[in-house]
Amino acid sequence: MRRGVVFSACYIAASVAITACSGGQPAPSAPEGPYVHMFAQALDETQSDYSRDVLADYAITRAEYDESQRLYADCVNEGLAPYGSNLFRLLSGDDGRYSYALDASEDVVDMAEAQVFPQCEEEYLGGGSIAAIFNSQLTNPSNISIDALIADCLRDAGLVGADYLPQNAQADRMVDVFGVTDSAQVDLSLTTDLDLSQEPALECVTRY
Repeated sequence: MRRGVVFSACYIAASVAITACSGGQPAPSAPEGPYVHMFAQALDETQSDYSRDVLADYAITRAEYDESQRLYADCVNEGLAPYGSNLFRLLSGDDGRYSYALDASEDVVDMAEAQVFPQCEEEYLGGGSIAAIFNSQLTNPSNISIDALIADCLRDAGLVGADYLPQNAQADRMVDVFGVTDSAQVDLSLTTDLDLSQEPALECVTRY
Protein backbone atom coordinates (compact mmCIF):
# COMPACT_ATOMS: atom_id res chain seq x y z
CA MET A 1 0.00 0.00 0.00
CA ARG A 2 1.34 3.41 -0.96
CA ARG A 3 0.65 6.66 0.80
CA GLY A 4 1.42 10.26 0.03
CA VAL A 5 3.26 12.11 2.76
CA VAL A 6 3.89 15.85 2.88
CA PHE A 7 6.80 17.16 4.93
CA SER A 8 7.39 20.75 6.02
CA ALA A 9 10.67 22.33 4.93
CA CYS A 10 10.96 24.29 8.12
CA TYR A 11 13.69 23.07 10.40
CA ILE A 12 15.83 24.28 13.27
CA ALA A 13 19.02 26.27 12.75
CA ALA A 14 22.34 27.24 14.36
CA SER A 15 26.07 28.44 14.20
CA VAL A 16 29.77 29.45 15.09
CA ALA A 17 33.18 30.97 14.50
CA ILE A 18 35.02 31.41 11.21
CA THR A 19 38.74 30.72 11.20
CA ALA A 20 40.81 33.70 10.03
CA CYS A 21 43.27 33.23 7.16
CA SER A 22 46.94 33.13 7.94
CA GLY A 23 49.52 35.40 6.37
CA GLY A 24 49.27 38.46 8.58
CA GLN A 25 45.89 39.54 7.24
CA PRO A 26 43.70 41.36 9.78
CA ALA A 27 40.94 39.26 11.27
CA PRO A 28 37.54 39.95 9.70
CA SER A 29 35.11 42.00 11.74
CA ALA A 30 32.60 40.03 13.74
CA PRO A 31 29.39 39.37 11.80
CA GLU A 32 26.31 41.25 12.89
CA GLY A 33 22.57 40.88 12.46
CA PRO A 34 19.49 39.50 14.19
CA TYR A 35 20.29 35.91 13.15
CA VAL A 36 24.04 35.89 13.78
CA HIS A 37 23.70 33.44 16.68
CA MET A 38 21.79 30.98 14.49
CA PHE A 39 24.46 31.14 11.78
CA ALA A 40 27.17 30.63 14.39
CA GLN A 41 25.45 27.59 15.87
CA ALA A 42 24.81 26.08 12.44
CA LEU A 43 28.44 26.50 11.40
CA ASP A 44 29.54 24.90 14.64
CA GLU A 45 27.31 21.87 14.22
CA THR A 46 27.34 21.02 10.51
CA GLN A 47 29.96 18.65 9.12
CA SER A 48 29.04 19.30 5.50
CA ASP A 49 31.43 21.33 3.34
CA TYR A 50 28.55 22.37 1.08
CA SER A 51 26.46 23.61 4.01
CA ARG A 52 29.40 25.42 5.54
CA ASP A 53 30.04 27.22 2.24
CA VAL A 54 26.43 28.43 2.18
CA LEU A 55 26.53 29.59 5.81
CA ALA A 56 30.08 30.96 5.94
CA ASP A 57 29.25 34.55 4.96
CA TYR A 58 26.36 34.72 7.47
CA ALA A 59 23.89 35.29 4.65
CA ILE A 60 21.61 32.99 2.64
CA THR A 61 20.45 34.26 -0.75
CA ARG A 62 17.33 33.09 -2.55
CA ALA A 63 19.55 31.37 -5.12
CA GLU A 64 21.45 29.49 -2.39
CA TYR A 65 18.22 28.47 -0.69
CA ASP A 66 16.68 27.23 -3.95
CA GLU A 67 19.83 25.32 -4.89
CA SER A 68 20.11 23.66 -1.47
CA GLN A 69 16.50 22.51 -1.71
CA ARG A 70 16.99 21.08 -5.20
CA LEU A 71 20.16 19.25 -4.16
CA TYR A 72 18.38 17.91 -1.09
CA ALA A 73 15.52 16.55 -3.19
CA ASP A 74 17.97 14.98 -5.67
CA CYS A 75 19.87 13.38 -2.76
CA VAL A 76 16.69 11.89 -1.32
CA ASN A 77 15.59 10.51 -4.68
CA GLU A 78 19.03 8.97 -5.17
CA GLY A 79 18.71 7.26 -1.79
CA LEU A 80 15.23 6.01 -2.68
CA ALA A 81 16.16 4.89 -6.21
CA PRO A 82 15.92 1.14 -5.38
CA TYR A 83 12.24 1.66 -4.51
CA GLY A 84 11.16 3.76 -7.48
CA SER A 85 11.91 6.80 -9.62
CA ASN A 86 11.35 10.34 -8.36
CA LEU A 87 9.29 9.31 -5.36
CA PHE A 88 10.23 12.51 -3.54
CA ARG A 89 8.97 15.84 -4.85
CA LEU A 90 9.85 19.41 -3.96
CA LEU A 91 6.78 21.64 -3.66
CA SER A 92 7.00 25.43 -3.90
CA GLY A 93 4.57 27.39 -1.75
CA ASP A 94 3.01 30.78 -2.43
CA ASP A 95 5.00 32.23 0.47
CA GLY A 96 8.33 31.38 -1.16
CA ARG A 97 9.04 28.43 1.12
CA TYR A 98 9.21 24.75 0.18
CA SER A 99 7.51 21.62 1.40
CA TYR A 100 8.01 18.03 0.28
CA ALA A 101 5.85 15.12 -0.83
CA LEU A 102 6.86 11.45 -0.75
CA ASP A 103 4.72 8.93 -2.60
CA ALA A 104 5.84 5.56 -1.25
CA SER A 105 4.81 2.63 0.91
CA GLU A 106 4.77 3.05 4.66
CA ASP A 107 7.91 0.92 5.02
CA VAL A 108 9.81 3.11 2.56
CA VAL A 109 8.60 6.28 4.30
CA ASP A 110 9.80 4.92 7.64
CA MET A 111 13.19 4.00 6.15
CA ALA A 112 13.52 7.41 4.51
CA GLU A 113 12.76 9.22 7.77
CA ALA A 114 15.30 7.14 9.66
CA GLN A 115 18.13 7.03 7.13
CA VAL A 116 17.84 9.04 3.90
CA PHE A 117 16.35 12.29 5.18
CA PRO A 118 18.89 12.85 7.98
CA GLN A 119 21.87 12.15 5.71
CA CYS A 120 20.66 14.45 2.93
CA GLU A 121 19.57 17.16 5.40
CA GLU A 122 23.04 17.23 6.91
CA GLU A 123 24.76 17.37 3.52
CA TYR A 124 22.62 19.99 1.77
CA LEU A 125 20.48 21.72 4.41
CA GLY A 126 23.03 22.06 7.21
CA GLY A 127 20.99 19.68 9.33
CA GLY A 128 17.97 21.85 8.58
CA SER A 129 19.59 25.14 9.55
CA ILE A 130 19.78 26.62 6.03
CA ALA A 131 16.02 26.32 5.53
CA ALA A 132 15.28 27.39 9.10
CA ILE A 133 17.35 30.57 8.91
CA PHE A 134 16.14 31.51 5.44
CA ASN A 135 12.49 30.91 6.32
CA SER A 136 12.84 32.87 9.56
CA GLN A 137 14.46 35.79 7.74
CA LEU A 138 11.68 35.66 5.16
CA THR A 139 8.82 35.86 7.67
CA ASN A 140 10.55 37.66 10.55
CA PRO A 141 13.56 39.63 9.24
CA SER A 142 14.15 41.47 12.54
CA ASN A 143 13.94 38.24 14.59
CA ILE A 144 11.22 39.66 16.82
CA SER A 145 9.74 37.20 19.30
CA ILE A 146 6.94 35.09 17.83
CA ASP A 147 4.54 36.15 20.57
CA ALA A 148 5.18 39.85 19.87
CA LEU A 149 4.45 39.23 16.18
CA ILE A 150 1.26 37.33 17.02
CA ALA A 151 0.10 40.08 19.38
CA ASP A 152 0.75 42.72 16.70
CA CYS A 153 -1.12 40.65 14.11
CA LEU A 154 -4.13 40.18 16.40
CA ARG A 155 -4.27 43.89 17.17
CA ASP A 156 -3.98 44.81 13.48
CA ALA A 157 -6.86 42.41 12.73
CA GLY A 158 -9.00 44.09 15.38
CA LEU A 159 -9.32 40.86 17.35
CA VAL A 160 -7.79 42.29 20.55
CA GLY A 161 -7.29 45.69 22.09
CA ALA A 162 -4.16 47.76 22.58
CA ASP A 163 -3.66 46.26 26.02
CA TYR A 164 -3.08 42.75 24.58
CA LEU A 165 0.60 42.00 25.21
CA PRO A 166 3.09 39.39 23.92
CA GLN A 167 2.75 37.71 27.33
CA ASN A 168 -0.97 37.26 26.65
CA ALA A 169 -0.24 35.83 23.23
CA GLN A 170 2.26 33.38 24.71
CA ALA A 171 -0.19 32.21 27.38
CA ASP A 172 -3.08 31.91 24.92
CA ARG A 173 -0.87 30.05 22.44
CA MET A 174 0.36 27.58 25.04
CA VAL A 175 -3.17 26.82 26.24
CA ASP A 176 -5.17 27.01 23.00
CA VAL A 177 -2.70 25.59 20.50
CA PHE A 178 -0.55 23.24 22.60
CA GLY A 179 -3.07 22.30 25.27
CA VAL A 180 -0.83 23.24 28.20
CA THR A 181 -2.85 23.78 31.37
CA ASP A 182 -0.20 23.27 34.04
CA SER A 183 0.28 26.54 35.93
CA ALA A 184 3.93 25.56 36.42
CA GLN A 185 4.45 25.86 32.63
CA VAL A 186 2.22 28.80 31.77
CA ASP A 187 0.83 31.77 33.70
CA LEU A 188 -2.88 31.07 33.35
CA SER A 189 -3.74 34.53 34.69
CA LEU A 190 -2.46 35.96 31.38
CA THR A 191 -4.84 33.94 29.18
CA THR A 192 -7.79 35.65 27.53
CA ASP A 193 -11.14 34.62 26.08
CA LEU A 194 -9.70 34.67 22.55
CA ASP A 195 -9.14 31.16 21.15
CA LEU A 196 -5.94 31.11 19.10
CA SER A 197 -6.70 27.63 17.80
CA GLN A 198 -9.63 28.92 15.75
CA GLU A 199 -9.86 31.25 12.76
CA PRO A 200 -9.47 34.14 12.30
CA ALA A 201 -7.02 34.25 15.21
CA LEU A 202 -5.28 31.06 14.05
CA GLU A 203 -4.08 32.87 10.93
CA CYS A 204 -1.88 35.07 13.11
CA VAL A 205 -0.37 31.98 14.76
CA THR A 206 0.35 29.98 11.61
CA ARG A 207 1.75 32.99 9.74
CA TYR A 208 5.00 32.77 11.73
